[in-house]
Amino acid sequence: MPLQNDLHQRLRKVTTVDGVEVIVKEITLATPLEVDITDITTTDTLDVKIQDQTTAIVDYFLCRDLLTLTLSTDAVIDEYTITVTDATGVVVGTYVCLQEGERAFQAKILSIATNTLTLDTPLDFSFTTAASVANRNPQLNIDGSSTVQIASLFPIAGAKWDITRIIMSMTHAAAADDGKFGGISALTSGVVIRKSDGIHHTIFNAKTNGDLRERMFDVTFSDKAPAGQYGTSGRRSFSGQDKNGVVIRLDGDLNEKLEVLIQDDLEGLTSFRIVAQGHVVED
Repeated sequence: MPLQNDLHQRLRKVTTVDGVEVIVKEITLATPLEVDITDITTTDTLDVKIQDQTTAIVDYFLCRDLLTLTLSTDAVIDEYTITVTDATGVVVGTYVCLQEGERAFQAKILSIATNTLTLDTPLDFSFTTAASVANRNPQLNIDGSSTVQIASLFPIAGAKWDITRIIMSMTHAAAADDGKFGGISALTSGVVIRKSDGIHHTIFNAKTNGDLRERMFDVTFSDKAPAGQYGTSGRRSFSGQDKNGVVIRLDGDLNEKLEVLIQDDLEGLTSFRIVAQGHVVED
């Protein structure tokens, strides 16, 4: 642990031999500098204050890319609509994702009137026509058995995110158990979570709920009550010394992404979504 020292301050490591204190290490500092004192033993205590981040929260779905869009006019904060140059192919119920600088925003599309999209969430930033805009879909209950489907989350160039955990949730018509994936049969190839930055770094592959339980925390099965859908959910935390002790850094300048690979037919699930949570990094 670095310690800023005053001029000529001395640091000592001592031990006791037959009741006599013996100096076994002494450092004399001629000028103020930082010294690593992890090898100096002391019976004194040092107060440590742990302070949370104060940067913006990252809390977004991993989504599949559908269309690239462009704002035709600047978006207005607190409004529920945006206007794009061409909304051809955009589908109600999918999401619009906007990024500009360190700001990012996701919202569900409720309706489309020519090129004007009405959203379920008010805009929290006045995005300009220079913003990165995409039509994306967070639903992962799709068929990836013949062609692998990839959903992702990433900051644009100039922004960095630290991801501290992911939360996975599914709904399904049949009850779940550890031998199934959600409420459907065990998968053949599995759902892969990985970081990609030109080189892929696999975090885990899950073919069953039991696999998820081994790799995640608090995997739970919920009953329909009494009608409706069964559910399966779980979370995987990365930060914290009792976990991986790291965050997943996503650097937009390096085109780093958090990805999920769908390699089987998951259309038997009613819904399947994954949220990543963390915070914006400020250098």
